[in-house]
Amino acid sequence: MRRFDFPLEQVLRWRRTQFELEEFRVRQLNEELGRIGEQLRELTAARDASVRTIRDAESIDGAYLNSLATYLLRLNHSTEALRLRQTEQGRRVAEQDRRVIAARRRVRLLEKLRSRLLETWKADLARETESLAAESYLSLWNAERLRSRREASA
Repeated sequence: MRRFDFPLEQVLRWRRTQFELEEFRVRQLNEELGRIGEQLRELTAARDASVRTIRDAESIDGAYLNSLATYLLRLNHSTEALRLRQTEQGRRVAEQDRRVIAARRRVRLLEKLRSRLLETWKADLARETESLAAESYLSLWNAERLRSRREASA
């Protein structure tokens, strides 16, 4: 019998490659989302440190307080911009997750098809093997019977 050959093997390999690429992209997007989160934590820590400086100071001159207020405003604007980036990046991650799921589904579909075809091939191979074994047994049995008849007639 011929060996098992899945006619869509190249398509399956291509789908697996696409799936791996989509997974790689989602990892990259998640890493960027993590970097944005880290930047937000740093800005929050800087803001908290500035507020503590004001709170803990015994006296602050006006120029320092003015520059600190400007700095806090800039931190707030930067924080808001980062939050917007974080939201957008989260949307990108969610979209990429959908692509990963779709790619995984396409791979699994072909793998299931391959598995079914392999099981059918195995069943056909077992039937063919059984048929050959039966033919072989009958051939031997028939040859033995013919030999026995010849010996009996001789």
